[in-house]
Amino acid sequence: MQSDFLPNFILCNTTQRFVRSSRVPLVPMQKPSVPYAKPNFYCGTQDLNSAHQSFARLHSGFFGIPHMFSIVRLLGSRSLPWLIRALLDHISNKVTMLEPMLTGLQEALPKSIGLLPFDGGVTGCMRVVKENLNWGTKSELKAEVFRGIKEIGSVLYWMGLLDIVLVSILVSSFHDTMRSLDYFCLL
Repeated sequence: MQSDFLPNFILCNTTQRFVRSSRVPLVPMQKPSVPYAKPNFYCGTQDLNSAHQSFARLHSGFFGIPHMFSIVRLLGSRSLPWLIRALLDHISNKVTMLEPMLTGLQEALPKSIGLLPFDGGVTGCMRVVKENLNWGTKSELKAEVFRGIKEIGSVLYWMGLLDIVLVSILVSSFHDTMRSLDYFCLL
């Protein structure tokens, strides 16, 4: 998650999905090769294999609620706290790593910033801000800080999606329990 998902996926808030970025990652990924198996062992028949491949193709370019349901089912209620603890540790490490970088960027800010004259409109204000900021020499640092802030936001949103899925599963379980209790009360 830390080496592929967080740096390479971008949040689309409209669909509540993370979409794989079209930008090339900064560090090339070293992934193990996919194990080979005979095609008839995948899903049983050639038709089932092609149906599974088309279904997998539809769900491979994004990460959203369907994937969260799968993660919750896969990990179960006993392992989810470990995942949440790992995500919180990742956020803590990112904040600790970003703190000195933010201090470095703060040093590049002008000592006093007053209200900008609006004589030149928005373009003039932007020019004044760019002239006063000395971030030109620290563009790599600025990009790294923005990437770190994006990753922290992605983890927080991901945990929000996890909460939505857990509540949905809990409500569904509650409804199933109530139906079965109602059934037994009628007997």
